[in-house]
Amino acid sequence: MSKPLRRHRRVPSRLLLLVIAVLACVAFHPARSLAADAPPRIKIGVLALHFEERAMGPTGSSRLTILRHYPASAFDVRPITDPDAEADALATEIVGREFHDTQPIDGGSADALASLDVIIAPREWVIRPEILANIHKAVSGGVGLLNQTPIAWHSPGLNDPKVLDLHGMTRAAYFYYASTRGPVTCTRLADHPLLDGVKGNDVVIQGLNGLIGDFKGTALIAAPELTDTYNRDALTPTKIADGPNPITTQPAAVAVFYPFYVAQFGKGRIVGCQWYKADPPGVLARTTPDPFYVRCVKWLAEGKALAVKSP
Repeated sequence: MSKPLRRHRRVPSRLLLLVIAVLACVAFHPARSLAADAPPRIKIGVLALHFEERAMGPTGSSRLTILRHYPASAFDVRPITDPDAEADALATEIVGREFHDTQPIDGGSADALASLDVIIAPREWVIRPEILANIHKAVSGGVGLLNQTPIAWHSPGLNDPKVLDLHGMTRAAYFYYASTRGPVTCTRLADHPLLDGVKGNDVVIQGLNGLIGDFKGTALIAAPELTDTYNRDALTPTKIADGPNPITTQPAAVAVFYPFYVAQFGKGRIVGCQWYKADPPGVLARTTPDPFYVRCVKWLAEGKALAVKSP
């Protein structure tokens, strides 16, 4: 005898529609939810105004090696350029190559700079006064600033109050202790989120390059007494002797060179990395979970977010 046929229960149409709806949610909703919940990429503008023909020169393309610390997958990184500058084929080629033809930020537009979370100045020593004024306004309004060596110290120079503001200083002189003179053991001065996880108080740095003088920020690392590479104005980090430099027209004062510091200008946070090479010193390069420069940018962007919340 043949086996009786099994009867299949009919699935109610309402139940079938519910199953389809659930499957649709599983298939499509998580992606939308993750995309909606993911924080926006931090918007970084990197000053890319002047370049020397020598890649390893002070303002050569090697200074843009700092870009490797900010992958495009995690950050919105754009060059800050000067459309009003004279045509410079070398600069155009470098910017296109290093930034992969990303749409630049117009340094001549105060609104464009204000839209950034963070500005990075990697060995950008010469800046047109109009662009410097826009950077000054952006930082005062909350945009973070990372100086890797002093911004605009050569031009407009250290007589310009805006340049000093962007370093958290009221008077300053340039100081340079060349990499060729060997590493310098500096001292950690304070605890700070940017130094979380850094063990010990000794920080070895090679190629000190920045400003010393009347400082109103928070020093995080200090250098010992040294002699400036070029002995400019008989300057050392512990004494400022009388001389032609504006800072030295006052009676001899006490100053310390701070390779790493933070400061505040208006609503904007400032991080000063006063070493010549684009990569951070070894002990700082080993910070976790975020790499050092990522940690700096996140802290600066946090300041921008707080400024937006409290206009």
